[in-house]
Amino acid sequence: MTNSNIRSGDLVLVVDDDGDALDEIADVLRDMELIVLTALNGEDAVKLARENRPDYVLMDYSLPGINGLVAVRTMRYFLPDTIFIMMSGLDDFCRVATTNNTMTFAILKKPLAINGIARFIRNKSQYNPPNMTVVDLLTS
Repeated sequence: MTNSNIRSGDLVLVVDDDGDALDEIADVLRDMELIVLTALNGEDAVKLARENRPDYVLMDYSLPGINGLVAVRTMRYFLPDTIFIMMSGLDDFCRVATTNNTMTFAILKKPLAINGIARFIRNKSQYNPPNMTVVDLLTS
C-alpha cells in the first residue's frame, strides 16, 4: 500500500521492544481500521517514520539502542504535526516526565488500556486531523 492510499489521520507507528505487547497494540488498532506500522527499536522507528510520515506515534520509552525519548525528539524535526504518545512501565520515568519535556501529547503508564487508546486515535483521526493544535491533557 502506498501513502496515496492512506486517508489522512489513519497511519499509526507503534514502537515497543516487547514483541507480544507490540502485536497486541497493533491488532487492536487494526481492528479500529487504522493502518499500523511497527518497530522493535528506536532506530527502526525513526527510519519508518521518515519513510511513511505517520499521523500518530505510540512510543515506548525503554528501547534497545536509542530510547523512545531520543527517537521522538529526532522525529519531531521532520514530523512537526504528528501526535506522539509516550508509554512506559518505569515508575521513575512516569513520575518525572511531562508532556512538555518529552514533546508528547500524553504519557501513559503501562500496562495500557489499549482499547481506550485505539478509540482516542480513531476518534481524533476522524474528527480532528493531527495537524490541528492539540490541547495538553495534563493542563486541561
